[in-house]
Amino acid sequence: KMARQKAERFIYNLAAANNDVRGHGTSCSVVVAADAPFWVLRDLGTLLMKENDGSRGTGGAAGHSSVVVCQEVTDKYPKWKKTIKSLCLVVDNLMRRYRVSSDGGRGDDSGSSSCGMLSLLFYSTVDDRFDLVSLEVKKRSVSR
Repeated sequence: KMARQKAERFIYNLAAANNDVRGHGTSCSVVVAADAPFWVLRDLGTLLMKENDGSRGTGGAAGHSSVVVCQEVTDKYPKWKKTIKSLCLVVDNLMRRYRVSSDGGRGDDSGSSSCGMLSLLFYSTVDDRFDLVSLEVKKRSVSR
């Protein structure tokens, strides 16, 4: 019962985040459609989440860039290189957009919003399947 309630609350918050026109929710969700097979998107999402939480051991700070992840996925799926690179740019831009300063003020990017967790719903147009990717939005301090 507890797991079901948690799942229902998570789904509700995904929908509520999109309906909050002010962008002041603690989580934000975005649907990203791509003309690539589901398993390419799944591998990309899995590596992005591992990089984001620092569990990949790549030596860099967790969650700061998807460059290493993109290179790894494009090496594995060279046929989808262009799509993967575009998706990585989208993810980087979304992370930048929803990142906020540590003092609670908005970041210096125009249109940035307060967001603690970014949920990306990758949609494969090839396979008509979805994959949910959750990334913690790292806070940054902005000198004013």
